[in-house]
Amino acid sequence: MKSASLQYANALADVALAQGAADAALKQLGDFAAALAGSPELRNFLASPAVARDAKHGVIEKICSRVGAGKIIRNFLFVIADHQRSHILPEIVAAFQDVIRQRQGIAEAEGAHGRRGDRLRSELAHEGVGEGVILTGSVSSGENLTLGARV
Repeated sequence: MKSASLQYANALADVALAQGAADAALKQLGDFAAALAGSPELRNFLASPAVARDAKHGVIEKICSRVGAGKIIRNFLFVIADHQRSHILPEIVAAFQDVIRQRQGIAEAEGAHGRRGDRLRSELAHEGVGEGVILTGSVSSGENLTLGARV
């Protein structure tokens, strides 16, 4: 299903980027996916071919309203439900995040924190990347820090 997930992610990225709403769409889709992950009943409801299209749309509309999702995400989720793809939504979210990062020129790298992280920043600045660099990261187990840089 990775191919299908990537196709849906690319289609959503096309729309979200064209409307300048990529970051908002990423957050909203993630919030909806979290609500879906937290409710087996909701997952079963949306995945069931026995549930009418209008009923699914109504539930999606209500959840989108609760999580603050806009029209782009609502319509995208309608398509996902209509094509019986709600079961791959977690894969779509991950693929969408990767696609958005790639199209925005954000790269991820495994790096170090502390003095090694400072050295990485210094080296990026020395290479002329300078002020256009945004480093983000989170500490994982061990001594590694995952960094993302926007250039």
